[in-house]
Amino acid sequence: MTDPVTTSALTAVAGASALAANANANAPVPDASVSGAQSSATDGETDTPDKGDQGVTVTLSAEGRTLARMSGGISGAAPAQRSDNSDIDDSDLPLGIKNALKQIRELKQQLKEKMEELQRTMSDQTLAPKQRAAKVQQLQAEIGVITTALATAMKALSEALQSSGVSPEQLQTAAKLAMV
Repeated sequence: MTDPVTTSALTAVAGASALAANANANAPVPDASVSGAQSSATDGETDTPDKGDQGVTVTLSAEGRTLARMSGGISGAAPAQRSDNSDIDDSDLPLGIKNALKQIRELKQQLKEKMEELQRTMSDQTLAPKQRAAKVQQLQAEIGVITTALATAMKALSEALQSSGVSPEQLQTAAKLAMV
């Protein structure tokens, strides 16, 4: 069974890989959540999709189900849609590039939140020193995963911009939106 950090790493890298594969397509970039999968509350127990469903069946570990729920990917309320992406939506960029920019923005937000959590944990005197050290180590690993996913997403955006034939004005718009 994988630990939560490994599961988190696989989820982030899978999301970044999907972004890389779809960045210059005019279809929405899939997120790292699992669609079509159902979750159960107990370890080892899986639900099967209805016979009429088409697609792939995915079985997640307890840690994977927990992470998917946290991201809104399984039977949970999806995180609130960020309204601050209107500048991306209003741009004249191709849909695949818009989606890549939104993914980059989301990864930046996740990185900011993890960094803040790391700072809080490091200064939390209510935790025993070993607990604090373990949590700091876990957060540092998660920050590394997010940073890697962000770098992959930025590379995918760059490649998509180069191969999509966008105008110089669109390149400038994309660069500006990526920096926000």
